[in-house]
Amino acid sequence: MSNNNQRFQGCCPLTPIPKPPKQKCICPPGPRGPRGPQGEQGPPGSGAIESVFKATTVTPQEIPPGVLTKLLYPIEQFDTNNEYDQATSKFIAQENGVYSYCASIGLVIQDSDSTGTLHIIVNQGEISEREIKLTETVSGGLTILNPAVCTNFQLLAGDRVEVFLEVSTTVLSVLADEGYNQFTGTRLFSI
Repeated sequence: MSNNNQRFQGCCPLTPIPKPPKQKCICPPGPRGPRGPQGEQGPPGSGAIESVFKATTVTPQEIPPGVLTKLLYPIEQFDTNNEYDQATSKFIAQENGVYSYCASIGLVIQDSDSTGTLHIIVNQGEISEREIKLTETVSGGLTILNPAVCTNFQLLAGDRVEVFLEVSTTVLSVLADEGYNQFTGTRLFSI
């Protein structure tokens, strides 16, 4: 083989470098060839978010002490797959999948030594919860508390997801601010 009419002496015809004994030749890449035709578009991947909703409330709600009370989020901000029922504040999964949920509530209480638990419950059974200690006192002896809980669940089509709160003291009011009171959910992928 020759390069520029000279006899090839090395390992690689493009770069005449002597080959070390008992080693394979390592040559630099050649020039890039022409671009081939584009292939067919594949099916959509599972990396895209497939369903998402957000609901809020600015409505006062009675939350008696020692009672597991369903929280209501009647203001639907958006629901891309029509899975949230704002009349019942219940999310009903339309497809099997892994879902992520977050819930929060803004509370005004008088007893800062109180405790409580915020729950996200599936089918009135499987629970994700966050214990809360009510200790953030503001002027006038009142306490403003904004507990939140986030979790992931593997759901089947038809599973129902709701938010509940249980506290050991009387809640004077739910803050009338959508920033404090939210229930959100996202289907991360279908299974």
